Amino acid sequence: YNLSTRKEQRLTTTGTVGERVAIDEPFVVWDDTRNGQADIYVYDLRSGVEFRVTNDPAAQRDAAISGNRIAWIDERHGTPEVYRYDLVTRQAQRVTSDGLAKEAPDIFGGLIVWVRHETRAGEAFRDLTVHDLRIGKTRRLTSDIFAKERPVSVYGARIAYGARTPVAPFGPLPNVLVVNLGLDNPADDRPPAELPRPAAAGAQKLGGSVRRPDGSGVPGAGIRATPQGAAAPQAAGAGRAVRG
Repeated sequence: YNLSTRKEQRLTTTGTVGERVAIDEPFVVWDDTRNGQADIYVYDLRSGVEFRVTNDPAAQRDAAISGNRIAWIDERHGTPEVYRYDLVTRQAQRVTSDGLAKEAPDIFGGLIVWVRHETRAGEAFRDLTVHDLRIGKTRRLTSDIFAKERPVSVYGARIAYGARTPVAPFGPLPNVLVVNLGLDNPADDRPPAELPRPAAAGAQKLGGSVRRPDGSGVPGAGIRATPQGAAAPQAAGAGRAVRG
């Protein structure tokens, strides 16, 4: 929905979109099960092009976006791990490898945050964790007994999250907390990536597909996977998604 024009635009017609949709203009990102397992998709509002970012047989879900960077939860290694993708370099990179379950990632500029599940002294904990892409370091922000819950949101150097904290006389109830990392603004100041637009003779854009005069369509404008399991957008006619 565009608040300036007060017009609504439908981006998908598959009926397979997951629970989370995120936007950082001009890109909209979500997870989609149209191919079976959940994959990450991006729609470019400038060009009207939709493309598939991942094509691994395992599920990729809970996508978040900031500028040219996307973060998501990836299950290709058995346990949920955090991955990131750069729309400029069109490369995916694994952020975590500790084998602990994770959920609810969010990203702002050079910071990625998520909730990490961990067992300590026989007790289950859900802690807030942050990764700084600028220095390549990950650290746990919380270690208390209060369970952290989705959603988790990061903007600038502040992180907002839900946690079950004591509320007399009822006991632990969901509340909102904010933590200030005390960092310089980690914003991504690069201009949005320029993604290839569909270029087929006589073709007309229709949503995220290229539709030819004969009525046939080329969904996704043609994609090929990178070695890491992420797919980079290519011009229409380049073919369907293939494994790297």
